[in-house]
Amino acid sequence: MEAGDPSRDVALGVLSAWFEEFGSAAATVAAAITEAEHNETLRLAFNLIPSKSGKATPHSVGQWVRRHRDRPYPLPGGDAILAFRQSGVDRVSKSAVWSVQNLSRTGAGDCGGQRGSFSMGNFLRSESIGVEMTPPDPRSPPHPVLKFRLSENPGSWITVLGETEEGLRDRYGDQLIEVLGP
Repeated sequence: MEAGDPSRDVALGVLSAWFEEFGSAAATVAAAITEAEHNETLRLAFNLIPSKSGKATPHSVGQWVRRHRDRPYPLPGGDAILAFRQSGVDRVSKSAVWSVQNLSRTGAGDCGGQRGSFSMGNFLRSESIGVEMTPPDPRSPPHPVLKFRLSENPGSWITVLGETEEGLRDRYGDQLIEVLGP
């Protein structure tokens, strides 16, 4: 089910392009968009985010990042599990500051803040990501929404769509504290 989800592909592309450029260092969306002018992978990833103008703007990318905050996305091959985390607020612009964190238990693929530990550039250029988004079939059953907490950040709830409690237990093991859902 995950493999055929275009919104998941967009999230993987944006998360990995951001992580490739900034590592786990924090940046504002405006700074990331400015950097995308010189970084083709980041520019391609941002252009996958739906926007009214048809191009990446600080508002469209910022709204998208907020909606995907704290959601874990495993990379193909299981090298890492990435998620956007809000790292604070920029004092000058009053904008949120974001970082991409590797949440994998083993730390594989973690670059410790270094840039370029893995590349999604070829993935973004491939045919595996469709830019056209099709609306969900209204006859299909709704995907379950679950909330869960991990031991590394017990005060923060993570919301996932289309996941099962069993799948979360398999993925996070002893790090999983609590699961709420249907």
